[in-house]
Amino acid sequence: MSSGRFRNEYGVHKPICGGRCLVAHLGWYNMSPVSVLLLICPSALWYWQVLNNIEHLYRIPLAASVGSVLLFTLYYLALAQFTEPGILPYVRLEESSRNDNIGSRLTTLVMLEGREFPLTMFRAKISRVTKNCVEHFDHFCPWVGNAVGKRNYRYFFLFVTGALILAGLLTSTCLSVIILCITNYDNELVDTIKSHIPEVLLVVYGSIMFASLFLLWQFHVRAIAQNKTTNEILKHVYSKTNPNPYDKGCLRNFGLFCCKPLSKSRVAELGADSPLLPYERRANGTFVGSPDIPLLRVEESPVHLGSEIGSEGTPS
Repeated sequence: MSSGRFRNEYGVHKPICGGRCLVAHLGWYNMSPVSVLLLICPSALWYWQVLNNIEHLYRIPLAASVGSVLLFTLYYLALAQFTEPGILPYVRLEESSRNDNIGSRLTTLVMLEGREFPLTMFRAKISRVTKNCVEHFDHFCPWVGNAVGKRNYRYFFLFVTGALILAGLLTSTCLSVIILCITNYDNELVDTIKSHIPEVLLVVYGSIMFASLFLLWQFHVRAIAQNKTTNEILKHVYSKTNPNPYDKGCLRNFGLFCCKPLSKSRVAELGADSPLLPYERRANGTFVGSPDIPLLRVEESPVHLGSEIGSEGTPS
């Protein structure tokens, strides 16, 4: 899940398994157990009640297909939940205003290698649910129980893809059983429904799931094709007058999404005394919660620091 050990808590993310994983403790915001039930329960009902009604020739291939897709979906659900999403160390700088009537303002800056950078250089955002600054922030997903960012977006998309295929398999096979029962045995529709209650329930359930997941899936396909995040799309960050500098064309965008290796976590191996942990600094230079951290000087407007970011902040 990471390329190092996690030693500290970040927002609601806490290290588990000896620091191998950094997991969000969200309480009722974590709907991943519900996601597991929504995948396993209809699949179990399909194996229990529907599989025996399928023609023997197709029974084994369909059973293997449903089982494989179910395991695939659960695997990427687990990866999306247990992979650190791309947490960035940050500081909150309280800057005094020249206008006494306005008062001071709070600016959030990414802090890396002793330098501070604006959030826009990393396409980052503070997640209000996880209370973390997440690189390439896409959205918070309660169904995977984690923020979705640079390091787990691919896993989230594959989870949605697997769930979509599973819903399609369950719906199509159950619908086929009902149709064949009507056509081959000349049964009335009402009698068929009464004798195939599990198939009817799975058709209704699967149709709702398939329609919902397809809308979500095609939205993210378009986002990947344009190299945009959900956060950027909803906020209309880019336009004709302000084109997206990260867009490399549809094919290259998909190639980077599929083949780019998982980046190393920026918060792994940081000790409790690291100056890269999130702190809040007042205008007088003092840090809230960590008075021993040395003062890092920043100009009143931090945007110019983006020119120093190097290869990590350039569009890729």
